[in-house]
Amino acid sequence: MQGKWTEVIAHPAIAWGLAALILLDILFFFSLEIFRRRFYTLFIASHSIAGIIFLVAVRALPSLYHCDTAD
Repeated sequence: MQGKWTEVIAHPAIAWGLAALILLDILFFFSLEIFRRRFYTLFIASHSIAGIIFLVAVRALPSLYHCDTAD
């Protein structure tokens, strides 16, 4: 199992997709009302940083699937 996971995650599209998913989870977690009200500064910082990195990760995905030749 360990070898298979390492092989799958080594593919750049899978790694960037996983990064995007984790960043969305962080955005969701810190958007919950309890965190937003108690830790507003952390809410703003996490959304600013995670939002920018998420956009980079999503932008990287289409270029990883681009084909030079049509089959």
